[in-house]
Amino acid sequence: MIDARLVGPALAAWAGALVSLVGLTSIDALDSRHAGALRVMALGVLAALVAVAGLWVVRRGAAVVIAVAAGALGVLASAGQIAAWTSPALVAAMNTQAEVTGTIGGPVRTSLDTAFVPLAVEQVSTRHRTVQAQVPVTLTLPRFSDIPAAGTPVSAIGRLRPAGNSVTSAAYFNSENVRARGPASRMHRAAQAIRESLARSLPDAPPGGSALVAGLAIGDEQHMSPELVEQMRNSGLAHLTAVSGGNVAMVVGAVLGIAWIVRLPVVVRVLSALAALGFYVVVVHPQPSVLRAAVMGSAVVVSLVVGGRRSGPSILAAAVLILVVLAPSLSARWGFALSVAATAGIVLLAPALQKAVTESRWGRRVPVPVIMAATITIAAQIATAPVLLAMGAFVGLAAIPANLVSMPVVPLITLAGLGAAVLAVVPVGEAPADFLAWIGAWAGEWIARVAAVASQVEVLRIRGSVLLALVALGCLIAIGVAYVRRHRRDHAGVRPYAVSVAGVIVAAVIVWSVFPPSARSWPPRGWLMTQCDVGQGDALVVAPREGHGAVVIDVGPSAKEIDSCLSDLGVHHVSALVLTHFHADHVGGLTGLIDGRRVDAVFATVHDEPVEQFRGVGVELRRRGMSMRRLMAGSSIDVGSSTYEVLWPRRIITGGRISDGSVANNASVVLEANLDGVRVLLTGDIEPPAQAALVSGPGGFDVVKIPHHGSAHQHPLFAPWAQADLAVVSAGSGNRFGHPAPDTLQAWIDTGAQVVRTDQSGDVAIVRSGDGSLGFATRRDMLGSS
Repeated sequence: MIDARLVGPALAAWAGALVSLVGLTSIDALDSRHAGALRVMALGVLAALVAVAGLWVVRRGAAVVIAVAAGALGVLASAGQIAAWTSPALVAAMNTQAEVTGTIGGPVRTSLDTAFVPLAVEQVSTRHRTVQAQVPVTLTLPRFSDIPAAGTPVSAIGRLRPAGNSVTSAAYFNSENVRARGPASRMHRAAQAIRESLARSLPDAPPGGSALVAGLAIGDEQHMSPELVEQMRNSGLAHLTAVSGGNVAMVVGAVLGIAWIVRLPVVVRVLSALAALGFYVVVVHPQPSVLRAAVMGSAVVVSLVVGGRRSGPSILAAAVLILVVLAPSLSARWGFALSVAATAGIVLLAPALQKAVTESRWGRRVPVPVIMAATITIAAQIATAPVLLAMGAFVGLAAIPANLVSMPVVPLITLAGLGAAVLAVVPVGEAPADFLAWIGAWAGEWIARVAAVASQVEVLRIRGSVLLALVALGCLIAIGVAYVRRHRRDHAGVRPYAVSVAGVIVAAVIVWSVFPPSARSWPPRGWLMTQCDVGQGDALVVAPREGHGAVVIDVGPSAKEIDSCLSDLGVHHVSALVLTHFHADHVGGLTGLIDGRRVDAVFATVHDEPVEQFRGVGVELRRRGMSMRRLMAGSSIDVGSSTYEVLWPRRIITGGRISDGSVANNASVVLEANLDGVRVLLTGDIEPPAQAALVSGPGGFDVVKIPHHGSAHQHPLFAPWAQADLAVVSAGSGNRFGHPAPDTLQAWIDTGAQVVRTDQSGDVAIVRSGDGSLGFATRRDMLGSS
């Protein structure tokens, strides 16, 4: 009999933490958020007391009381975290020059321009006061800064900024450098030595395999190319790019196996496994996703040791309960939900599938290891499918065969990578470490090639809405079958709960369909504008306001991509569409916008090149009874209280060749938008000649779209003239043009701008917090990178 006694309390704690966290972070003003957190904590305590008092009076319903108490505990954990992150003293230090002291965490995330460093802050000092604050902060530094190793106590001088609706950081701290205050601990130094030794041992080729070894063995994802990351995601193999519960289980299992071989006592085996697990967490950095993987991996191992399906649910539930209370931010992360779902599938569903297959006529001919690998993979895919649907992601049927042919080499990659890392720091010579690293890299290359092939199989990728319909149909069929079997004499013993469970599933599907998941996840609260990730192209959406529709500047190369972006943003009415110029990467997606949406007006540049695209746009507009107005410098577009002044083109620059696109690029419409006091510069694809003409006017903008996808063709004075606080680049991952150029990005960073790229971050929203400060929110972060 399955032991599920802790499942109810775990789910209640998760729900309480999630509701509290999401509700409180939706409050923009930090002082109001703090007051709200205090009130929620009081309500949580009151709910727990009322439940206990009710049990004392009624003397029954202990399960309900425990669930309510667990829910209250989750609420208290989240509210307590928010209260600490928004303390009045810390809020007073926001947007001022300050010095922070703390300890470097990991891993460090980097782009070509900026390094994002987790920092456990201990103290914040401003000109007027010093605040003792134990809060997590994201430290932003120039990309090539000298960043101390994880575990190093440091100090830095810079500016503390609100983190908006983030559930992982209390604030951002922008600084130019960081100074070590002392060495890292011995354990952290040993872990750093192992990380560095693996990097030295990994061969330069094949690069994809080497990157996957570093990711699977020690959680180092920075060596993966954007192309590899995208292929792993599209093929359903993204969980193999970093440390997961399975990797942790391999480490613990290897230690337990060695301890069993040398016949150590049970207590020593357990202690050895726990010690190895603790050190492994330090090696791969104790970030929330790794802590989650450690607990979940341990849950799998322990459940299989002490009873499999029988005790597995309670062990998993206990892990969820502990994690949600100790790290309530996990409750709102998709990675956490995926991990719990996958673990539940492995613990509950995989043994049943394995039994059914092995007892079947054809299953007796299949080797047991093959059956185990297949059933574990299928169970995990089935269990995580609902979460993927909630994320609005594709569910790829190709993911099942891709995982089946990849999973056999995962233990080899993990253990070979760890073995190489350990051998490289012990005095046995470099040859053994290099040999293990070579084996791991070629095994990793196998996965990289599988991902490259599987990511191209579009026919096996199903959108969430389609699969939801299939799930609903399947549930209805299951209800019908269960009902018929229930009323047949020879099946009178069929349990009635089958119909109830199916009914609940159908109800959940209906609710999920009525309230689309993507609308709950995106866009972020307070968004002003969003640069859509449309690949190698441009499409920018200014949020609807004051009863008017959105303003859209360019539509990217693909109708599918712009339609998806607008649908996710909830945009069904466009007050103004501006086509900056007629290159296909800016106008190719036109039908994806104008079909199925109300469009009030369409504007475009006065230059009609390239002729083919210009005529194509005209044809599509005339088919729908629409016309196109032309824009020159001096004209403007007014949408409510927002004004869009046309700064360019003043003239057509004909110095370039039509064939290389320069004439059309330099004829791009350039807009200066005023959005409730926020100055935004929208630049199309203008090149140095047009940029030189613009710098004679007044500069200084809050937000700038960097021209021409961040190409290397930029006027040296343009970025200093613009003086942007925030700058966004729209470019396609792995594009053949090399956009954005590193020198271009550095030029904008040197002016003090924060730069973000769609090829690395997906859709990028500019968000204004309740205190008026501006910041970025990215689609990939909000969907919970695990």
